[in-house]
Amino acid sequence: MGKLHSMVSRRLAHFRIHIASFNEIIKYKGSAIFKINSTFP
Repeated sequence: MGKLHSMVSRRLAHFRIHIASFNEIIKYKGSAIFKINSTFP
């Protein structure tokens, strides 16, 4: 029981880190697109 729970929580932590990095990539790409749009009207 404890072993299964630790495995699931570890996987959830990895999943959260993956989502956070994905959000950072979206944020970075969004700002890059915004800069390009403001540079070339």
